[in-house]
Amino acid sequence: MSFPSVLTTPDLSDQSVAVLRLLGRLEYALTPYIWSLLYAPVGLSEKTMYRQLNALYDLGYVWRIKANLNPRTRNTSRPGERVGKEERETKTPLKSPHVWGLTPEGKNFLWLQEVEPDEKSLEGLKTRDRRAPKVPLATLTHDLQAAWWCCGVIREAMNCYLLDSIYVQVEYISLTRGQRGDDGMGQRIDALVGLRFDPDRDPQKGRHTPGVIPWYDGFPRTERQWWEWFALEVDRGTEALKVLLGKATVYRDMSESDVYRSQLDGDLLPVFLVPARRRAGQIAREWQDAWPTGKGVIATPQQAEHPEHGTLWGEYNLLRDGKVKRPLLQKWTLEEWRGLCQ
Repeated sequence: MSFPSVLTTPDLSDQSVAVLRLLGRLEYALTPYIWSLLYAPVGLSEKTMYRQLNALYDLGYVWRIKANLNPRTRNTSRPGERVGKEERETKTPLKSPHVWGLTPEGKNFLWLQEVEPDEKSLEGLKTRDRRAPKVPLATLTHDLQAAWWCCGVIREAMNCYLLDSIYVQVEYISLTRGQRGDDGMGQRIDALVGLRFDPDRDPQKGRHTPGVIPWYDGFPRTERQWWEWFALEVDRGTEALKVLLGKATVYRDMSESDVYRSQLDGDLLPVFLVPARRRAGQIAREWQDAWPTGKGVIATPQQAEHPEHGTLWGEYNLLRDGKVKRPLLQKWTLEEWRGLCQ
């Protein structure tokens, strides 16, 4: 990839650089998302966070707009105000209700500073023009729900000392041009999240530094490491049932032909986030028609967020049998997981 050359770059704090890396992966983030992942864990003040965010904005590295989301739909349109245990115990900053994102200049800074070792991750960072970000307000709630869900998974996964690295990309295209997909150009997934675990990490030395997300570095996994992959689909209740049937068919075909395993070096679990239980039933029926034995889970935002362990350990129902519940991670029980997070 190429960027215009510059003579100098500003010296940013570690937290400011972390903000840029997070925003590029999420595309959109409310202030509480940034707070809960990057500032609250290290004990930095709200004043420090706002000062650094404003400095990034003045440099042209981030864009921002007023959130202006309907407070009556707080649970679904303003998710992420509680992403983990600490957010239940401390006040979440909301005096600056902005949506934030990365600009091309911010992405250029990351490239010049060589802080993104994985070329694919750097290429995938989402940007918008600071002067006119052109945020599609009609879909902003949808996109913020995807970002909220990703933040919940990230936050909880970092508590586990076996976690090696994290991969996140919103608007992920899983097929190349010309291959079969649900849009004719490739399968578009609202967010692809991967967690790579290493059973050989030391319980003490393997603890992750608070506020430092261990992003995937591009290196292949070792023989004993493994990936847990999740494909998030945020449903607003507006897509026709035939579209949902088509999505299920694509997931079925790509899973059974090992496309995901070939591309991701691991299996992929589809995760649907829906506005209501009734809608969940509609999607499940289409899923069962297309892939009656297939994997996939579904939940409302309220179901998906565990009160202590976030979206990683929410209450998800199997798409092939709505009466059966399963966690996203099946390698451990919740009690075993807690033992890995002590």
